[in-house]
Amino acid sequence: MSLRRLSRQMDDLRHDLPKAASDIAKDVAKAVLEAIVRNMPVDTSLAVSNWQVAYDNPNFTNLPPHVPGKGGSTRAASSAETLTVGNIIIQGKRYGVPLHISNGLDYIQDINIQSSMPGFVKKGIDAGQNELAKAKLNL
Repeated sequence: MSLRRLSRQMDDLRHDLPKAASDIAKDVAKAVLEAIVRNMPVDTSLAVSNWQVAYDNPNFTNLPPHVPGKGGSTRAASSAETLTVGNIIIQGKRYGVPLHISNGLDYIQDINIQSSMPGFVKKGIDAGQNELAKAKLNL
């Protein structure tokens, strides 16, 4: 390989890296959100509806349930809405802008601790790490 060709490849990598990094961040965020939402217990849909994706800073605004219910009766509808809204925000992420997945309910940690082991937050972290490992293999 000539130095000129190596230089061109390095320039291409430098040019492509920001987009690649941002795409990886999007894939990781989607995996984390999906795992958290799919694995958390749902009663009234309030907690699952309050998982929010935001740019720059976490959003701790408390929202009403997407579809109110009880005994988990609206789990599927509220989970689907949370994922739809979250994924729209994730797709809009631009390079250099951090994403945050947060839930402002004061009892969210209690739900995580009381849920099946490992808790849904741990499952979200694991899903994100798995997605990152896949991305590393493709680089």
